[in-house]
Amino acid sequence: MKKRLRVLLAMTLVASTLMSLTACSGDKGGKESGNSGNSTENEQGGSVEDKTADPFGKYEEPLTINVVRTMDSTVTFNEDYPETKSLEDNVWSHAYEDYLNIKLNYLWTPTGDEYNTKWNMAMSTKALPDMGWVDAATYMQLVEADLVEDMTDVFEAYASDYYKEQVEADGGITRAFMTFEDRMLGLPVTGTTPDSINLLFIRKDWLDQVNMDAPKTIDELVAVAKAFKDAKLGGDDTYGICMGPYEMAGECDWEGFLNGYGAYYNIWVDDGSGNLVYSTTQPQMREAILKLQEMYEAGLISTDMAVNPNVREDLVAGKVGIAYGTYWAPISAIQSSYNNDENAEWMVCELPTVDGSDATTQAWGNGSPSQFFFVRKGYEHPEAAVKMINLGFKLDVEEPATYNFHEASQIQVQQYRLVACWEPWRNMQSCYRVWDAIASKDESKLETVNDKDMYEIVTGFLDGTVDRSRIGYALVNAPEASTYSICDEMNKEGRIILSQYTTITPAHISEKLVTLDKKVMDAMLSVIGGDDISAFDEAIEYWKASGGEEITQEINEWYKAAR
Repeated sequence: MKKRLRVLLAMTLVASTLMSLTACSGDKGGKESGNSGNSTENEQGGSVEDKTADPFGKYEEPLTINVVRTMDSTVTFNEDYPETKSLEDNVWSHAYEDYLNIKLNYLWTPTGDEYNTKWNMAMSTKALPDMGWVDAATYMQLVEADLVEDMTDVFEAYASDYYKEQVEADGGITRAFMTFEDRMLGLPVTGTTPDSINLLFIRKDWLDQVNMDAPKTIDELVAVAKAFKDAKLGGDDTYGICMGPYEMAGECDWEGFLNGYGAYYNIWVDDGSGNLVYSTTQPQMREAILKLQEMYEAGLISTDMAVNPNVREDLVAGKVGIAYGTYWAPISAIQSSYNNDENAEWMVCELPTVDGSDATTQAWGNGSPSQFFFVRKGYEHPEAAVKMINLGFKLDVEEPATYNFHEASQIQVQQYRLVACWEPWRNMQSCYRVWDAIASKDESKLETVNDKDMYEIVTGFLDGTVDRSRIGYALVNAPEASTYSICDEMNKEGRIILSQYTTITPAHISEKLVTLDKKVMDAMLSVIGGDDISAFDEAIEYWKASGGEEITQEINEWYKAAR
């Protein structure tokens, strides 16, 4: 294969990180007329010069496509409604036929455990479906076997303007993961979003009691935590900051604290000279760990932070008044705090930093897509895959009450789509509409059921009439001092970063990193708990000497080739 494939491939590859999809409704999907191409596939197959490619063009004759998908207990049906009868007979199968004249023929629909086995058999016999979605490992095996159609020109010709906008909106991450020597093998499945950054949450009612302001620096944060503890605002066992095992990404984690030092955990970042370095091994991490040790010794963080997966219950119970978390944290533990304590009042803050400057934060995960959608090499109608994704965007947004959630059966009918792409900033777009409606006092700007629900909550929050059981949603969606207002500002200012290693990690690298990363994390925890910082230094040296330097060299070979 090509040079880049030789760098990337191993016999077995690990699946990519799953990112939580967002739940709010999106923007004006698929209303554009689309794009044209000079040389594309026509509706009956074959190369055609100077023909307009219609992103929503309906085939003159019925087109049956052989496909596959997984089936598990979350995929449900209800024969009482034409929209939910079966996998072959539902609102999305009807849409594919009505709008595109496409009929899906499911060759196999195993459970998740059996899905990869089926793919292995299909690859060994080269009896592949016409198109389908797979995990990272299977996708790379298909690429290595030269079984994936080059979709570069087909995408440029047939993708709707809106689909292309979403591919660009995620910074090109999903496309990068499927690009080899400037050719796109398969289609980008957007949905991975960089909005899952860490923010700081503080009980404002406690700040008022100790007569302090929200912290801008790490030292101010420590002072606030100490004041909360000394004043015993949550009782005799009050402590300062709720932190649990690092794996608790989302709420009560400590990624945001590290980011306040300019330290980032387990991502590859450019060192400024055109080389990638592993963030965990950089000097800023050492400084952050020493500060956590100081806080641990002072009783400002939980004594069992390394092993207690239920540490969030301390926040809910009112023992602690500070926590780090992602945009959705207010609708989980913080909302429970409101429910349990009529005096609780939380505020959202940007991350405190060492010197009080604006923080740059990493988004949760490395931004890799959770699934890969491909067309088998040689299939006569590769443009059909693009058209179905175009249509998916269009109908999901224009008619969500029909194509997203079926009210009568209470079934998420969007799960019937062959491949579901989402807007990377789906929630953010909904916030824009809500904020615009609030500013203009024009509710006609609200496009979806979710928009209207959030508008009601946020306006109630602003005028003091919202029910306390819904305040968490206001802290997410309000036009100021909310998770999304801060996320929006940070995004526009370029202060959200993802790993610069935007390809599927070969197995020999990922397996080695698991071992090396555990060694470093164990050292981090031991130092936080009181061991000398030399334990961390030794772990970093071990990381470098036991394969880390070779991994860094290999990844930089990829980085230089990919730029």
